[in-house]
Amino acid sequence: SHQGAVLGVFAMYSMTVREPTEAETRLIDFTTRIAGIAIERKLAEDQIHFMANHDVLTGLPNRALLEDRLSQALLYAQRYERWVTVVFIDLDNFKLVNDTLGHN
Repeated sequence: SHQGAVLGVFAMYSMTVREPTEAETRLIDFTTRIAGIAIERKLAEDQIHFMANHDVLTGLPNRALLEDRLSQALLYAQRYERWVTVVFIDLDNFKLVNDTLGHN
């Protein structure tokens, strides 16, 4: 990574036992830099997607993800003539539980 963290492993194989040539070493340096950028970008995209669809405090799915999954379930049910069931649980005074016992 750009911070020096290991993101993966890069391996090269040869028909004979030898060290990489200078050109191969430059190619390895270039490709590992590009791979690192691509991996870091994918990790950042995954993190943004998770943050958009999950509650910051609990890490549980949020309303946006619920709406998306419910929409998919309804389309699936219509297509295959199935039923959809939604269960909603409301916990009264849950804020009091958090304030008293803490979020953990």
